[in-house]
Amino acid sequence: MAEDELGIDLYLALHGTWLSRIPRLLAGENPDRLIRLLELAEPRAGISQEAMRKELKLSQSHMSKLKDRLVAADWVEVWKPVSNPRLLLMRSTPKAKASMAAIRSAMESLCAVTSRLGFRQDGNVAKWIGS
Repeated sequence: MAEDELGIDLYLALHGTWLSRIPRLLAGENPDRLIRLLELAEPRAGISQEAMRKELKLSQSHMSKLKDRLVAADWVEVWKPVSNPRLLLMRSTPKAKASMAAIRSAMESLCAVTSRLGFRQDGNVAKWIGS
């Protein structure tokens, strides 16, 4: 198999893995943005929706809709602290963390198979799966 055919096969396999394990509500989101969002929402104390919006460079409307989809998929939890009820904090859920770990594992396995076949991975694939 030619290297570019293997590259296409790898891309399709990675993309299929992503789509088969990501909640349907989130399938249209940019994977880099979604991964970054979950990383930002990792701390136990959470992160404000406004800080998240600024970090991801999203409009308020897009951030609000994305937050709603993440909540519906049970990938983030949101709350208003008693000390400042105007603030909306968000934190990633164990379900999101487990899903991302399963995606990462499946993608690493795919990349390992292609490495054994002699295909060279570029840095973007490794970055995309969190290596």
